[in-house]
Amino acid sequence: MHTPAVSGADLAWLATDPAVAHATGRYCVGRAERPSSKMSYDLDLRHALYDDSIELLDELTVAASSEHP
Repeated sequence: MHTPAVSGADLAWLATDPAVAHATGRYCVGRAERPSSKMSYDLDLRHALYDDSIELLDELTVAASSEHP
C-alpha cells in the first residue's frame, strides 16, 4: 500500500511522461507494468461483468426516474 502522495506522483507520471504516452490498456503497480490477474483475461467473465453492469445501471436509472418524475 502506497501513501496518497506516492500514488498521486505515480498517476501524474503515467498521465504526463512522454515515455508512457502511448501505453494503453496496461496494468501498473507504481511505475512498473505488471500482468493483470488470470481472471481478467477470461472473455466469458468479462462479458458477464459487462452484462451485469448494464443490468444494474438500468435498474438504477429506472429507480432514479421513478423517484424524480
